[in-house]
Amino acid sequence: MSAALVSFFFTAGAAGWLYTKFQKFSGNNAKSAAIATSVSAVVIFFIFYSIFKLIVK
Repeated sequence: MSAALVSFFFTAGAAGWLYTKFQKFSGNNAKSAAIATSVSAVVIFFIFYSIFKLIVK
């Protein structure tokens, strides 16, 4: 599998977990939880992609 696909799967799992945590923290405010999760997912994707590309080359 390509690094981008593995990073996407990892990010999808992390974003799902983060969304539930942000929902609990924000008192079920879906808009703020979705925005925070989206920003976090982008950061997680690029960090994991960079690390994975360094390992696999």
